Amino acid sequence: MGEVWRARDTRLDRQVAIKVLPESVAADPEALMRFEREAKAVAALSHPNILAIHDFGTDGSVTYAVTELLEGETLRAMLHAGPISPKQVLNYALQNAKGLAAAHERNIIHRDLKPENLFVGKDGHLKILDFGLAKKVQTVAPGEETSAPTVTGHTTPGTVMGTLGYMSPEQLRGLPVDQRSDIFSFGVVLYEMVTGQRAFKGTSDVAVADAILHAEPRGFGDKSVPSKLKSIIRKLLEKDPAKRYASTGEVHAELKALETSLIAAPSPRLSRNVRIAIAAATVAAAAAAGWVWHRSARARWALETAAPEAARLVEAREFVKAAALAQQARAILPKDSTLEKLWMKATGEATIESVPPGADVSIHPYKEEPESWKDLGKTPLKKIRVPDACFVWRVTKPGFEPIWFLDSPTANWNVKLHPAGNAPPGMVFVPGDETGLGHPLAQAPKVQLDDFFIDQHEVTNEEYKKFVEAEGYQRRELWKQPLVAEGRAVSWEDAIARFRDATGRPGPATWEVGSYPKGMEKHPVAGISWFEAAAYAEFAGKSLPTAYHWTLAAQPGFAAQIVPGSNFQTAGTRAVGGPGALSGFGTTDMAGNVKEWCWNEGREGRRFILAGGFGDPTYMFNQPDAQSPWERKPNYGLRCIKVLSAWPAAAAARIDPPFRDFSKEKPVSEEIVRTYAGLYAYDRSEPNPRLEETETTKDWKREKVSFNAAYGGERVIAHLFLPTNAQPPFQTVVYFPGANARYLDKFDPSSIEENIDFIPKSGRILVFPIYKSTFERQDASNPSPGGRPCFATICSCGPKTWVERSTTFKPDETQTPLSLPTSASVGEGTSRRRSWLSRSGSGWRS
Repeated sequence: MGEVWRARDTRLDRQVAIKVLPESVAADPEALMRFEREAKAVAALSHPNILAIHDFGTDGSVTYAVTELLEGETLRAMLHAGPISPKQVLNYALQNAKGLAAAHERNIIHRDLKPENLFVGKDGHLKILDFGLAKKVQTVAPGEETSAPTVTGHTTPGTVMGTLGYMSPEQLRGLPVDQRSDIFSFGVVLYEMVTGQRAFKGTSDVAVADAILHAEPRGFGDKSVPSKLKSIIRKLLEKDPAKRYASTGEVHAELKALETSLIAAPSPRLSRNVRIAIAAATVAAAAAAGWVWHRSARARWALETAAPEAARLVEAREFVKAAALAQQARAILPKDSTLEKLWMKATGEATIESVPPGADVSIHPYKEEPESWKDLGKTPLKKIRVPDACFVWRVTKPGFEPIWFLDSPTANWNVKLHPAGNAPPGMVFVPGDETGLGHPLAQAPKVQLDDFFIDQHEVTNEEYKKFVEAEGYQRRELWKQPLVAEGRAVSWEDAIARFRDATGRPGPATWEVGSYPKGMEKHPVAGISWFEAAAYAEFAGKSLPTAYHWTLAAQPGFAAQIVPGSNFQTAGTRAVGGPGALSGFGTTDMAGNVKEWCWNEGREGRRFILAGGFGDPTYMFNQPDAQSPWERKPNYGLRCIKVLSAWPAAAAARIDPPFRDFSKEKPVSEEIVRTYAGLYAYDRSEPNPRLEETETTKDWKREKVSFNAAYGGERVIAHLFLPTNAQPPFQTVVYFPGANARYLDKFDPSSIEENIDFIPKSGRILVFPIYKSTFERQDASNPSPGGRPCFATICSCGPKTWVERSTTFKPDETQTPLSLPTSASVGEGTSRRRSWLSRSGSGWRS
């Protein structure tokens, strides 16, 4: 949400903290609303156990909040050392309860209580932080109450807000919540303080959610935990809100009574000398016992808490967190075999060298803020261990151009650094390499490219305006490429006449009166043909990238990381370089926003245009496309490169690889079918289905259910769209998503409803399973770094079965992959097409 700065209030001469929203976040209405809501919520609460806010406002483009400055650490940081003593737990719990009670008295619920949002000062004083998800609750007049107060505000009903692992069951289901939801989260935190472990664990997000909804927390283990404290925590963690404490004040009273009961009775009066001797002995014994206890407690934490949690994180593929935890535990027990194995599983081996050597290497996880750089040392770095995740790598040396790239921990780079000043303004460096093209052009020959520079951002409207103002549409010397349409030459005058804006002036199709719409100067230019893109590149002293240069720079093998933050789902362009837009080698927006014209010619005189743009399916980032060079769609733009040496002829050559027509292949034998089918054999067991949530619209009812998978002790999620205009028994259609399902972290039902509404309206059930490796169930089988998604289809067609290794695409056409299980009969919805399988002779046709 922003950065926090230490500052000095010059009027009152005091140290304060200033939380500042980045401009990119402040421009997001939802983020700004959350920031303002947090400021107002905290301002309404004046309590010693809640972070105090002094001021809030906007100065120019800067939105900020001024708060008190806290010195200390979060409760999460404290818990890294293991469980806390019962006495200290009570101390922090009482303070936490006081702060929560004060918020609840003002009808404000926190909704995101967790160790990260509880701060313990150096004096032991606890403060509640981050009311960014806080909401006012609506109460009714006495005598009119029919239920507990519920949340009101801007959140859409059914929206799940909070942090998984600390949410109450009702919060997880997207139901209305009240202060008892905070009480449940308080119980989760209290359990973790006492045991040093999460109350609800699982090998995946789905498993954690299932545990919160249905499982009881594990035992407390340590016998020193008072039984009364255990019973308090159990009541806090009741699944049914009605069975929990009715208020935080009631919780505080219970904890206070427990604290009082634990105070030891005064010892009998002894002589002064005896008391001194006992005191001295006690101090010595306590010191020795404290040292032993501290050492054994740390070792116990490393083996009993850190190791199991690191193993869970490895299983959940959260390698950055797993590696950090394993590293902490290894510092305590450096030669423990269990911890060493976890460390090896959570990390990989990387080698980074440079010419010249002595360059600084730093990394940060792709999905974390760029400010979180971690220094690894100077080149050469050989066989260093790095968490097994996608990282942004940075190699810098004074006097040389910096290099950025994406890679896994198995990175193996030997980069040549170029002297500072070689990079043209606004361009980034890309080291040369052997490069191939993605599906369906994988059969095209690979090409060895030399080093080059590429525009960091797409060419913007304000940059393209310089070309227009310089009379680029009147200067014949810039239009060097043959003007050919459908195999026939077009005169320069006739061609230029086609390149007009909406008002007939020379310019992109999306412009009016010779200029771009107001406020769109930082948006990519859009609505231009390949010929216009080539002329602009000539004007800028650069060139269009070949498909090979573009593919190398984009690093599409990291689509699973790049695509989720890219602009595919909106109805228009967004300003270049926005949050989440990072792509390969320090570029931005190479996925989505606008498609980018490339140099190469394809079949029938088409030109390649890559990246995918707004409104396209997300898999278009990985899939080359070719279109008429005259086409000027609203999501067609460009990006330029500058080569350091002449590119190889093969890089700019016509791309037209041989194409295998699977529809003409002979059906395989039954023996082969049985062999493939055997790969999907599983042990029959009870599915144990559960209804998780429901939603009803005018035309159908959606039920979210979960059931046991036939492997790994996992739970499968499925969304059922049930017709409301028909009676059972129903015909059932099972949906299999396209490659975009491998790039998105969560399934959004609204994303397909427009495309599948005809199925429930026709009286049939649509089942949308969350398959392994898709949406919430991402795992190791997702596209690996440098790899690309492929599709496999096994379609049973009576006595004949088609087994296809990949789907049918013409290299120069955009089509929708149709990958279906044997019972399915509907195609990918994101293309807004409705494709059905029909029987044709001994096979099926799409």
